[in-house]
Amino acid sequence: MDRLKELPEKLANYINWLEIDGIKIALFLLGYLIGKIGTEQWNESSSGAKPILNKINFQGMDERKVLRLSNEVFEKLIQYKLLNSLN
Repeated sequence: MDRLKELPEKLANYINWLEIDGIKIALFLLGYLIGKIGTEQWNESSSGAKPILNKINFQGMDERKVLRLSNEVFEKLIQYKLLNSLN
């Protein structure tokens, strides 16, 4: 997929290896970004907390909740200055 060329090479190779497409790639990348934010939150917290994980309902989320989560992820990427350092 052409858009995977914009990702770090290891990540793009892993996604290709998974043989997923479309929405599954988007959800995978959302999870990847949540992991980056969680790592940053853990590094900054004395208790090892990862508040971003409290935004996820592991029992299932409808489209509106996933959209809201993606907006919060974008805001956190800006807050933790991760937006330009993902490569």
